[in-house]
Amino acid sequence: MNVCENTIDSNPWGPIMAKFGELIQNFLDDKISARVCAERLTDQALDEDETELSTKVFILWGSIRNVATNPRTVTMVVNGRPIQESMIELLDQISKIDTKNNGQQLMVYDMPLWQDLPLFTWSLRDNYNCKHLS
Repeated sequence: MNVCENTIDSNPWGPIMAKFGELIQNFLDDKISARVCAERLTDQALDEDETELSTKVFILWGSIRNVATNPRTVTMVVNGRPIQESMIELLDQISKIDTKNNGQQLMVYDMPLWQDLPLFTWSLRDNYNCKHLS
């Protein structure tokens, strides 16, 4: 089962979500390590396109959150441990990525990119609010 399935066809961010989902799926299928997945996810977020960095970071957090909270996957075991532990390992590896541009730390909303997991708690809050307001 692909744990990263999402209704991306009607979503304007669908192509980015699909790329993130494929990388996360490769990690969960043990094709790549958490470190390699973190590096590839963050590289993808920094990819040169028209999408604003903060938007791509928000989409990345949503992709990770969707895997960890999906009712079809919440009880899955990956490599002998609950899927949420794998997602925490992935977040830990992302937070260790050092991202600088010309010697300057990249920032998102005055937070160091990756080290502070910028927008992650906002993503959780928005998801919680949407589920409880609908």
